[in-house]
Amino acid sequence: MKMFPPWLNATNDTSVYSEYAHLRDTMKIVASVIFSIILLMGVTGNGTVIWITGCKLRKTINTVWFLNLAVADFISTFLIFNTLLNLALDLNWPFGSVSCKLLNCTFGLSIYTSILLLSAISIDRCVLVLFPVWCQNYRTTKLISTVCLFIWALSISLVPGSFMLSEMSTKHNRSSCKNVDIFEDWEREEADVFTVCLFLYQFLIPLTIILISYAIIIFSIKKKGLNKSNKPLLVITGVVFSFFLCWLPYHGLALARISVPHLPPLVYYVAIPLSKCLAMFNSCINPILYVFIGHEFKDIVRKSLLQVFKSAFEEMPHTRV
Repeated sequence: MKMFPPWLNATNDTSVYSEYAHLRDTMKIVASVIFSIILLMGVTGNGTVIWITGCKLRKTINTVWFLNLAVADFISTFLIFNTLLNLALDLNWPFGSVSCKLLNCTFGLSIYTSILLLSAISIDRCVLVLFPVWCQNYRTTKLISTVCLFIWALSISLVPGSFMLSEMSTKHNRSSCKNVDIFEDWEREEADVFTVCLFLYQFLIPLTIILISYAIIIFSIKKKGLNKSNKPLLVITGVVFSFFLCWLPYHGLALARISVPHLPPLVYYVAIPLSKCLAMFNSCINPILYVFIGHEFKDIVRKSLLQVFKSAFEEMPHTRV
């Protein structure tokens, strides 16, 4: 027996399901390939960043920021293994509700931490431009480490929402773990509120903060005539905007699901799975940005891996952005 998407459960039209069965099976294969690549790249890339920033480079403000971001990304990409396992079991989750809740809470923790870190990094860049003297005296690795610790604690406080909605559903003798099944999502009435809340504090509010911060940075660069070609700023800009570009389709479709009574079947069978793949791709793209932004390919070939990361994370002077 197969699991039906929400739009089909409402109509009980199993003939429509049969019509899209082949497309569903095709998307399972496509998603499995994409998630496998993301898992390999994410675990390897973020693991390398953690090793280099945590063990090989001297402790600077930039390395503290990106070490914590790499840890959050490593957790989310590592958890993709559970999605692959779910796909291999034909979207059946036989491991019980406790593991389902634990998985969703851990994934939520990593995502909350990532977005809060990106927002904090943008604010940090803005403060560095506006108050260079203060930063020279008080902007220390100890302060940034404390901020990162606070962000992890705040992320933990946001986890209960994922815990409450991470319920198992059993239909046609098959169990489904919400947010692990690439075709399924929350079904409880509270899910509408939860979806809007996620959109606000995972996307819209952080995006507003970051855009304002970068607008101030650009304005200050032009006003003060500061050097515009700073590699750390390019890295941070790439990391921030890749996050929002990757997560925009996911949040857009999430809002559509609670706003439109019956979306076309192709949305459930193609658009939603691909949006989840794109969202998770963000967790493995950051190490690529660290290496390639601001470098010519020949420079990458000539430099050792450690030298490349050292160049990407080098701390910039307080008089530049």
